Amino acid sequence: DPYRDEYGRLEKMLGRVERERGELEEEAAQTSLDPAEARERLLAKAREDNQRLMDMAERLEGMQDAIARKRQTLQDLEQDMEERKGEAGDTKKYEVLYKRDKEMTEFIDNFDAT
Repeated sequence: DPYRDEYGRLEKMLGRVERERGELEEEAAQTSLDPAEARERLLAKAREDNQRLMDMAERLEGMQDAIARKRQTLQDLEQDMEERKGEAGDTKKYEVLYKRDKEMTEFIDNFDAT
């Protein structure tokens, strides 16, 4: 529906414009502050940003550790699958050898009988 699409687009635009307005109002309020108060607000914002950055870095490190563990698990599972494929091949070889041994035994038994 084109009206809904237009409405969604306008809603997004309204949100963006309201954010910009808020930022500009905050900036205007800071210019009217005395220098000491502006400095305190700036330092508080810097501390807050640094804390957020440290939290994000910690989350990132946790995610990287989780990814490394998952990759190791995947590698272990792939290695286990390869080993099992090899075992399946060994089983098949054993079956072929067992069948050949059985045929040879039957041949020998029948050879003595003739």
